[in-house]
Amino acid sequence: HVMHTVSKTIARNAIYLMGIELGTKVLELGLSIMVANILGRKDFGLLNAAYALAGITVLLPGFGLDVLVVRDVAGNPQRATSYIVHGGILSFVLSIPAYACLWLFAMYKGHAPAEMRIILLVGAVVFVDAAMVFVNSFFRAFQVMQFEVLVRGMVSLSTVAVGVLVLLGGLGLKELVLSRLVIHGLGLLFAGAVLLQKRLFAFKANFSLSALQQMVSRSWRLALLMFFITVFVSVDLVMLYAMRGKDAAGLYAAATKFLAIVLLLPKGIIDAVLPAMARRASQGGTGLTTITASSHRYLLLLALPITLFLAWYAPFWISFVFRQGGYAQAAKVLAILAWSLLFDFLNHAGNRALISLEKERIVLLIVGAAALVNIATNLFAIPRYGAAGAAVTTVATEMLVFLLQLAALWRHNVRLPLSSVFLRPAAAGGVLALLLGTGVFSHPLFIPLLLAGYVAALFASKGLSFTEVAAFWDVLRGFRRTS
Repeated sequence: HVMHTVSKTIARNAIYLMGIELGTKVLELGLSIMVANILGRKDFGLLNAAYALAGITVLLPGFGLDVLVVRDVAGNPQRATSYIVHGGILSFVLSIPAYACLWLFAMYKGHAPAEMRIILLVGAVVFVDAAMVFVNSFFRAFQVMQFEVLVRGMVSLSTVAVGVLVLLGGLGLKELVLSRLVIHGLGLLFAGAVLLQKRLFAFKANFSLSALQQMVSRSWRLALLMFFITVFVSVDLVMLYAMRGKDAAGLYAAATKFLAIVLLLPKGIIDAVLPAMARRASQGGTGLTTITASSHRYLLLLALPITLFLAWYAPFWISFVFRQGGYAQAAKVLAILAWSLLFDFLNHAGNRALISLEKERIVLLIVGAAALVNIATNLFAIPRYGAAGAAVTTVATEMLVFLLQLAALWRHNVRLPLSSVFLRPAAAGGVLALLLGTGVFSHPLFIPLLLAGYVAALFASKGLSFTEVAAFWDVLRGFRRTS
């Protein structure tokens, strides 16, 4: 009974998080498409490069605090008061040198004043967002994700609505980013007000230098880990912008927009599973192995058809979304990048499993090595092959992370069954690839039929069971009743 209750809680929270992630990203993707088609490839490339660069520098004030809060407060709610006070102070203090680094980069590159303003304004938006993520992490720790959904939903709707008005009103990139800064700042205030009003914990504004030092001690590895992860994810776009200009960055950004939507699925699932992983890890036994194996298997089941459909139909997706002819070359980039999803989905589960075991040092070494490999290979690939070269290095480094995480989990007795977790889903994916390879299903309209064949292959290979489908349906019905 307890196991069933935990499973329902995880599923409910996963639905909440995936729902808001999907909803907000779809809205933001719509706005990004408008920016790409109205303002052009150069402004589109500048905006996305600025977000990638700011995303790296913001990790200093973020300091891995959101992951630390979810892990530690979920295990011990008494830490909530100390974490919100000292985490807020730490984040504010570190934001000063972080923003200075962003300004120095803009100065060093000798950007035109207009470009510098966009980079610095985007940096401010990203910094405010990081503070909002920190506040929302307390909702996750107490497993009341519906309040995070409320906050993020309001911010996203307001951002997109005002952004559309800005673009249709003939205004430019500066006005678009300024409107985002104002709305996201108000969203941060609203998130803090909701957290205090719901009284999930007794708030006392007591400062202690030793408590601050303890938080730094517990979070610095997570902070460095988040830094390497973001460098790993964002450095391609930053290096393309620095080495090949705004045009190449625009092409790469167009392809990555599709991946950004898709990657909401593993993020939502694993963010919901993390508190349960942390508890299983603290209890010992085989509990963590079971939940980690299930997470890998379900994520692979989702990743296989998405990867194949994105890669196979890449020219259609690009031409359908980006109406300007200048984006046609992004189809090749998308077809390559799609294969990184197979490993990226699985890496979400492996990363959180190791963090649940408090093996941040190992994760840090893995992701740090991958980030360095990514930078080194991009230095070779980008000057010669541009955006396509950056895409190839992304696939290779995601595969490297997967293999290293799998070895680390095995070493710490989290040993995933090869057949049930990987081979059976892969067999069904092979059937889907063969169907696509026949050339009969040349248009995305055939996707529902292809999905039916994939699901049939999953049941035939025992990669999925009717019992699992029935259990999910039961959870979904319960979610509908409670919502």
